[in-house]
Amino acid sequence: MLALLAILAGTGALAAEPPPPTESELKAEAYRLSGEMHRAAQKNAWERVERYYNDALATGMPLGADAHMTAAEAAKTRGDLGRMYARLVSALRADPANSDASQRLAGLDAIYGRVQLKAVKGATLEDYEHPFDPNQIRAVDYAIATMRDTGEFVGLLPPGPYSIDGDPFEVVAGQVLVLDLSPPPPPPPEKKPKKR
Repeated sequence: MLALLAILAGTGALAAEPPPPTESELKAEAYRLSGEMHRAAQKNAWERVERYYNDALATGMPLGADAHMTAAEAAKTRGDLGRMYARLVSALRADPANSDASQRLAGLDAIYGRVQLKAVKGATLEDYEHPFDPNQIRAVDYAIATMRDTGEFVGLLPPGPYSIDGDPFEVVAGQVLVLDLSPPPPPPPEKKPKKR
């Protein structure tokens, strides 16, 4: 038994867990990941930008406005304008004087409506006035795919008439629409009276 413990100790099996990273190590890692984000963005590698951004957020260290702005662009390229909006807000929090972030937010509010849609998984979201702008097309396509895959969508949509599984609704620029078409939960089972 002592020989086994000696072997295990020699292999590090009984070694203590490494200490958690220090704050300076976490800051250095967030800084490194921000740099990787910018290099990936220069190559239009938006999936890598997304991965680096999420890893940088996971460090728990505050990120600069430029990192949030780059991540906002990554969200925009896939049509996730809700995440783009949230990241622009984060950029503005990191740097309240960031005029680019405030102008983009104002532009999104002027052009899109904020929506919270809920239905059943596999629901069909339809737009009746398909837009011509490529960013709006990506936003609509992203919403359609998200509704189909999850039954929920929270984000931005261009104004116009839409429907979920045939139920019509209208999105208005600058306004918030909350629509829950999910089936109600089943009633709780009836309690049987106790026998005395």
